[in-house]
Amino acid sequence: MPYIGKDPVRGSFTTLDSISADGSTAYSLTKGGTAYDAGQAERLIISIDGVTQAPNSAFTVSGNVVTFSEAVPASSSIDYIVAMGDVLDVGTVSNGTITSDKLSSNFYKEGIIINSATISNNVTIASTERAMIAGSITVSANLTVNGELTIV
Repeated sequence: MPYIGKDPVRGSFTTLDSISADGSTAYSLTKGGTAYDAGQAERLIISIDGVTQAPNSAFTVSGNVVTFSEAVPASSSIDYIVAMGDVLDVGTVSNGTITSDKLSSNFYKEGIIINSATISNNVTIASTERAMIAGSITVSANLTVNGELTIV
């Protein structure tokens, strides 16, 4: 799926900083010494004494704090905490913020809109729409014109 702007980072899996069990239930999550907000428990894989813990049952997450349902004894080892990717919120692009250099050169070059020489998917031009085709074109699918179509 194409994106406007920077492509999302895929597979951003990382091991968080180690935590030493001290007999409590709540521990701070950090990555490189900086607080790490996991977003939700399902994004973490946590192993204690070689046993993978079940998210929302064995532990919950709120901000950068993981809270276990039972105190983790100081004699136990929190083997690792793996965060499975970062949350991606693309948000809504503000009006007038996309510049021509952010558009694909297959679509837009120096103020010129580039269109394909073939229509291979069904296209309907609604009665409220106007469209224009420049140059010769091959139509290999259904082209339904309810509005206006100008071919130059």
